Amino acid sequence: MSDHKHEGKASNTREAMSTFIGCRVAGVMAGVEHGSTTASQNVLLFECGWGLGWSDAAGTHWTLTPQECKRLIDRRRKDLDALQHELRDVLGAAGVSP
Repeated sequence: MSDHKHEGKASNTREAMSTFIGCRVAGVMAGVEHGSTTASQNVLLFECGWGLGWSDAAGTHWTLTPQECKRLIDRRRKDLDALQHELRDVLGAAGVSP
């Protein structure tokens, strides 16, 4: 865990971006839903647990707490599990073993 703090950084500011200098990227999530916006949103997930989200349409960026990142990851995992189950059903109906 790094010794810098990501809390309290206002959205759309230089600090919201620069606070992640020195953090290692653990992953990227594209097309996530965050808040009430329907625009395409993406999140860089960092090893420290925090995230940096941005919207392609609005050009905005913000920090996500470790709890928010965990919720996004859990939701994506559930979506992927459901998709995998659906794919198994379709392949089974087609006589193809997955």
